[in-house]
Amino acid sequence: MFDFTPVGAGIALAGFAFLVFGWRLLPHRKGAASMDAAFNLEGFTTEVSVPQGSPAVGITVKALEELGENEIEVITLLSRPAMW
Repeated sequence: MFDFTPVGAGIALAGFAFLVFGWRLLPHRKGAASMDAAFNLEGFTTEVSVPQGSPAVGITVKALEELGENEIEVITLLSRPAMW
């Protein structure tokens, strides 16, 4: 049961030593980004599934983009046949 203890203890001690002392060896970032820049979501891609009965069912892609005040862009449409 303790066959790997020496190796695991050595790795744990090395990791602990790095956390205590070794972080100073890492290069410093110059001009760190502000919080606003870090959470900038421009160019974010996501996938959306539109359920049956949604107001978005049956409208055109252009109308959907206008509904999003032209802040969204539909790249691809995938349609699945109705299950029922």
